[in-house]
Amino acid sequence: MTIGRKLAGAFASVLVIIAGMCGGLFWTLDNLRDATAAAVESRATIQAGERSLAALVEAQNAVRGFVATRNEDFVKKYKEHGDEYEAALADLNRLASTPAEQANIAALKTAVQVFSEETQVQIANARDPISRDGALASVALTGRLTNARKAMNGILDINNKELVVLTAEQKQA
Repeated sequence: MTIGRKLAGAFASVLVIIAGMCGGLFWTLDNLRDATAAAVESRATIQAGERSLAALVEAQNAVRGFVATRNEDFVKKYKEHGDEYEAALADLNRLASTPAEQANIAALKTAVQVFSEETQVQIANARDPISRDGALASVALTGRLTNARKAMNGILDINNKELVVLTAEQKQA
């Protein structure tokens, strides 16, 4: 074999090695990009969940404030926080991609429906002088967010666990 052929063979070998390294690099970058995109989505889902729960808590506080004081400003706040919840829920619906997340969102909607019905009764009773004492007593027992919190924790747990896995994948890449 001539020197020219040996040099050409060596050069070809170097090119094959470089091409293999580039392929490996592109594969790693593609996996990193996918893990990053999934992590961004998980973080967005967590934020939407936290926003929706915070809006519900503030709505609950507004109802309690109204029942205690009969100040109509609290009813306005209740409605504003209800709108904030609906906006966050729309984001959550858009971002939820697994059947488990959808099941938790369905449970959340059911719990919030019960919460809304109970708080509407509390507001109506607080406005009625005859029923006002009953409204005050009902605050401890109804209009609670226990089931909404359980459903939301299911969504947050799924996404927090996914985020841990995705973060580990990003570190490996």
